[in-house]
Amino acid sequence: GLLGSCKKDEAEPEPTQTVTDGALDGFVDLGVTNKDGEPLYWAEKNLGATNPEDCGDYFAWGETSPYYTTTGGWPETPIWKTGKESGYDMQSYCGDSSFVEWNNPPYDITTKVLKPDFDAATAKNAKWRTPTSADFIALAAGCVWIWTDDYENTGKAGYIVYKAKNDEDKGKAKFESSWEKWDAAKLDYSENGASEATGYTTSDVHIFLPIAGLAFGTELYKDEVYYMSSTLCQEEEEGYSYFLHFGKPFVYPQTYPDFPSRCLGITIRPVTE
Repeated sequence: GLLGSCKKDEAEPEPTQTVTDGALDGFVDLGVTNKDGEPLYWAEKNLGATNPEDCGDYFAWGETSPYYTTTGGWPETPIWKTGKESGYDMQSYCGDSSFVEWNNPPYDITTKVLKPDFDAATAKNAKWRTPTSADFIALAAGCVWIWTDDYENTGKAGYIVYKAKNDEDKGKAKFESSWEKWDAAKLDYSENGASEATGYTTSDVHIFLPIAGLAFGTELYKDEVYYMSSTLCQEEEEGYSYFLHFGKPFVYPQTYPDFPSRCLGITIRPVTE
């Protein structure tokens, strides 16, 4: 069937809402909002990660637990759950059937967004959810993205996403040495030669999105960078869903690979209102 084990990981203490910015413990106020205009808070680390620079666990779209038996990141030698021995591929995801929609699809047929029961972040904590593609677009348009090859001396590369210090800084990104500006019409940073954003240090309000790779079959491809959204891709057949995709010279908050992507193992950065 579509879904593997829905067994939750070992229970963690419920986060509180007593932190300074009003967000759940471990979540950051980056000054962006959801589609309804409510403040949207972003987790400090990926789902299943111990530290902000860690990749965390990998999930197929609509699955609430990894296909491997241990959690806390990609195992050195994965031990696959029963029925998931072929890893993150169509066989493990769909079984013997071709990729078709089921009588009870994991997403809302109106919004095309994962239902809470099929959201890995919500399964971990009812206050969390996987970002929609609109949430990723808001993150790209409302923050400052700066590439780093070495986040806080951890040796991990990725983007530091800062809360913008003023409206002029919103939607600016630094790819290597050049600055670009968000283009809402193209859903891309495409205005070359943007002015430099106000000076930032890693002590400023931010999250870090590490290069986490993606799981395909039984292998982890570390150079590919996709973060899961809960939104079904509406331009293609049901085998596709949207992702945040980035690398050193680009950020695409709403994209999809050129093959059915829902079966891939992808990392999740939870959000909450």
